[in-house]
Amino acid sequence: MASASQESAGGSEVLRGRKQSSSVWNYFTYDSTARRAVCNAAECKFAQSGRITSNLRTHLSRKHLDQYNALLEAEKKADSAAGKKTSTAKRVSKWSNDAESQASATNALAAFIACTPTSVNAVQHRMFSTFCARLRSDYVVPGRTKITDTMDELYAVMKAKVGSALQNGGLITICADIWTKKGMTESFLGVTAHFLSPEWEHKAVTLAVRSLRRPHTASRIKAMVYQIIEEWKIPRDRFFIIVTDNGANMTAGFKEVSLDLIDEEDSEAVAEANQECEALATTAVLNASMDEEALSESVEQGLATSEPSTPADPDAVIREEMQDYDAQEADHDATFDEIQRIPCFNHLLQCVVRSFDTVKECRDIIKKAKKLVSKFNHSNTATAALVDRSGKKLLGDVETRWNSTYIMLKRLCELKDDVDHVCEQNGWDSFLPQEWSTIDALRKFLEPFDTYTSISSGQDYTTNDMYVAILLELDKHCRASFQSRKTMVSVAAHVVVAALDQRFARFLDPNNTKHNPFYLAGCFLNPFLWRLLTNEQVDSAVKFVKATYGKYFPSEISPGPSTDEQQPSPKRARFANLSDKLGDLRTHMVAERSRSTLENEIGRYKAASYPEFTEQSDAVRFWKSSHGKGFEKLSKIAAAVLGGVATSTSTEQLFSVSGFQTVGRRNRLGGHRLEVETLLNKNLSFYENSV
Repeated sequence: MASASQESAGGSEVLRGRKQSSSVWNYFTYDSTARRAVCNAAECKFAQSGRITSNLRTHLSRKHLDQYNALLEAEKKADSAAGKKTSTAKRVSKWSNDAESQASATNALAAFIACTPTSVNAVQHRMFSTFCARLRSDYVVPGRTKITDTMDELYAVMKAKVGSALQNGGLITICADIWTKKGMTESFLGVTAHFLSPEWEHKAVTLAVRSLRRPHTASRIKAMVYQIIEEWKIPRDRFFIIVTDNGANMTAGFKEVSLDLIDEEDSEAVAEANQECEALATTAVLNASMDEEALSESVEQGLATSEPSTPADPDAVIREEMQDYDAQEADHDATFDEIQRIPCFNHLLQCVVRSFDTVKECRDIIKKAKKLVSKFNHSNTATAALVDRSGKKLLGDVETRWNSTYIMLKRLCELKDDVDHVCEQNGWDSFLPQEWSTIDALRKFLEPFDTYTSISSGQDYTTNDMYVAILLELDKHCRASFQSRKTMVSVAAHVVVAALDQRFARFLDPNNTKHNPFYLAGCFLNPFLWRLLTNEQVDSAVKFVKATYGKYFPSEISPGPSTDEQQPSPKRARFANLSDKLGDLRTHMVAERSRSTLENEIGRYKAASYPEFTEQSDAVRFWKSSHGKGFEKLSKIAAAVLGGVATSTSTEQLFSVSGFQTVGRRNRLGGHRLEVETLLNKNLSFYENSV
């Protein structure tokens, strides 16, 4: 084969150079002019610089299996003639690239790489090939191009199955957020979808991690969200609500929103509302009925004359974000005009938690705690001593982590004795006994907020029915702290209650000018919790249910009971000139009958008695069991409301995955490739059986 190839070189000078002893050169020709080895196989354009035979053997094993097996056989005979022992690995035949087992293993390998921070370049490492050979020596390790192509094939399979689930499921809630890759090299818009399947199972899918060019304006965010929706071929009227958070990245996008979305009067109204809320928070504390004179003095010092924040204060960043978001709240709501927008519940709750920073005593003790934790974490000696004694280290307060202050205080309290001991060894000042007592009191005060943040972040169970109960529970917890022996905690409780009223009034108060009954509807559709609502709140929830049914299920308006008997036709048409108006009247009557049917279901639902709420009570299970058994219409709205979420937890988790995919040397991964790997990771359950 080599001689034939040399003759076909078109007269060019093809030389062997030094004697080629390896049998692999029977399948390659070395061009000394170009200094490269060229494959002799017909229509193969493979060429390699240099004379490294191991790479040439790899090429044969992957692309020309017959020639590779012939090479193995020739080497076996040569070794036998020379009296050498042939290695077991050389005598093993390889799977063909088209074999089912080879393809299945390659699919699994591609899925593994997509779901972990592993680079596709790993398949080129010789130790990875050795590892695969130890597991199964006849597996041909594919190249990085093959792995990338396999990922694209799995991506197509995944997308088809996710698209089918979206088409067959109920109304869809989508969550959107923006993430910037480490190094600020690229920003991405993440979009997730949440709905109930026909079997009433919770489904959460990732739709996109799309590269987003700057500037991140509201119009650009909106356009990309709608573009992603269209790519999945889902009509916009299938989307129920959209959830966005109040982080700086999303808030910045809505500063540029077009003026037609909110006029100057609305802007002034937002500013005035913010001033009123701030005044309310201060007044609620100053005018509270408290017996202790020290408490009144503390309120006056902590709120009325609190020091203005400076840029050097880390908490000033968060407070600025809160104020910035308040100013842009109307823009957030107005941008997605075709889909109702709901702010992230957890972000609003964190704004409430951060409000106690306005109490000077709280701010001072937390600042001291941060300094001590930072001192420990910057000292290898102190950290090692603490880990030796307790097996744990202190956790810092990270601005972007939910309930981070509580987590820091909790760990401090857990390691109180060990912290004091290490501080004494190093000659550091620790906390005084009364300061430790204050830290523990603050920890206990913040603990329910951490608990309910975790509960509301769940993705595998219903959370939209819990928000009213959570807010009522936190309100009672704070009011119970009014009588705390710790003056600081009592003051903080008053501030937090005022912040709860400020942040969530429009969701709980039907008389609020910006009332949104979504939380009330979620609570109403939980048969175990809806009696927590007042009559006025129930009326608001019922109105929301009726409006939602009329908007999303207009085609299901029934013309009334059918009959098998053929009705006789009139002898002649009467009032022919009024037929258009009479037709409108008949349509109106049909709609009224449908609403009456829904009202009947609502009436029977309210009149029925249900077991008391327990930790095992599940609203979705209730509606699944009663689906088609008297609540056909109401259960459709229950599926829409209870099947979604009202937090941006899913996008936060999505960006954590994308962050892991781009760590270290993989930071250059971006664009479409990052989206492919992230979606394969997050939507694994939809195509796992196809691997």
